[in-house]
Amino acid sequence: MLTDQQRDYLGQCTRRMQIIAGTLASSVVVFGVVVLVMRQGEPAESAVVSYVAIPYTIACLVGSPIVAARVARMAQQSLVQGTLKPPPNAPTGSSDVGLLAGVYQTRLIIAAAIIEGAAFLNLVAYLLEGHVWTLAATVVLLFILLMQFPTTGRVENWVSDELESVQQLRGFSN
Repeated sequence: MLTDQQRDYLGQCTRRMQIIAGTLASSVVVFGVVVLVMRQGEPAESAVVSYVAIPYTIACLVGSPIVAARVARMAQQSLVQGTLKPPPNAPTGSSDVGLLAGVYQTRLIIAAAIIEGAAFLNLVAYLLEGHVWTLAATVVLLFILLMQFPTTGRVENWVSDELESVQQLRGFSN
């Protein structure tokens, strides 16, 4: 169970994460508008970049949650072993909450950046070659990016769940 002080801290962290996630998503939208304005003419006969974008997009969709989960697992192990240092602004007696908020933010940035990269590649493919399906892939990737947008409840639930897991693992390691 989180204290009010911990919830306030997580709320501050969540606002910071929302700015980051919003910026990543809005950059895709802004570049998408630029591409739509600049792209003229019929689709190109070649589709080399578009065909490269397909496996890259699939790899990013599969790899993004795997990498994010790996980051969380490594941080959880470090937290159990006591090798992570709490952030300086973490609430007194809540160093684990501060650490886990940082882990959530790191997971978010890594997962969102991977998806954003795939969206940019699809936009570049559309700009160069004009195949509409690369634009459709960008819309799907943007939707997935927006689905990762952090909310206070989502962050609090994740931190609470991780706190329980860390407590259990610490109990097993003693």
